[in-house]
Amino acid sequence: TATQYALLSSMSTVFGKFTAGYSGNVQEAVGWLGFFLYAAALGIPAILLSVFVARHLDELNARKE
Repeated sequence: TATQYALLSSMSTVFGKFTAGYSGNVQEAVGWLGFFLYAAALGIPAILLSVFVARHLDELNARKE
């Protein structure tokens, strides 16, 4: 329902709202280079998951044909 969508989509941003205030502390602790390397490393699992899903979708589509 629309209510569930509104609640769940709002809840998905809660973690980012709470952790955003600490990013300055992390940057001061590790420096700018370390901060950006850390931020880039956090994106690697999402990239790998996207590649994994894309390959499996191709396999599933090939089986259907």
